[in-house]
Amino acid sequence: MLKYTYNKDFGISKVDMQLYLGRFLDEKITYLYR
Repeated sequence: MLKYTYNKDFGISKVDMQLYLGRFLDEKITYLYR
């Protein structure tokens, strides 16, 4: 939540944040099930 507020101050939209989080989670899942 704090990171989202921090990034929002730099003009990063909610959709961009969701895409970023989705990519991060995909990488974690790929790493766990490698």
